[in-house]
Amino acid sequence: MPAHTQSSFDEDYREWRVLTVIPPNLLRAAPSISNHVIYASETLPYVGFTPKEEAVFKKHMNLVFSRETLADAHEEIKNDLEQIVQQMSTESDLVARDSLARGRFLRIADVHANKRGDAWHLERSELETPFREDHPVEYWTRKPSSADLITDTRRYPWIPVDIASEDEVPF
Repeated sequence: MPAHTQSSFDEDYREWRVLTVIPPNLLRAAPSISNHVIYASETLPYVGFTPKEEAVFKKHMNLVFSRETLADAHEEIKNDLEQIVQQMSTESDLVARDSLARGRFLRIADVHANKRGDAWHLERSELETPFREDHPVEYWTRKPSSADLITDTRRYPWIPVDIASEDEVPF
């Protein structure tokens, strides 16, 4: 996603205002997707930063469908995705002209970089969509990344509380 604006306060600090996608809103707006998706999630891939290069921030949205669903409903899903992308393009143009504007599928987030010693450290947490109880149950916030989904998942979308705190180990 392109940087909306960049600020530098000193040589050891950078700040960007960037557009980020709101995945739960995509599910709410597209019945063909929410009715067929197994789960949806987002990930922020690792991004290195050096002040000599243009910063590029990425956010991946994962939509997982069964093979049968893709065979049977691919046109319907494709049409909904095309409409969403068109709306996102309109929202992006609007936000570029008016920094106070908000969209249905896009919002502005702040990204910061601090230089500590010889290395730059990025703070990108605002790019993530925080878990809320009113999100569609298909939206998992983060992509399940374990071989054992059941035992290694901390939060299930249909259960409104954490399964276990990272600090609370029962043994």
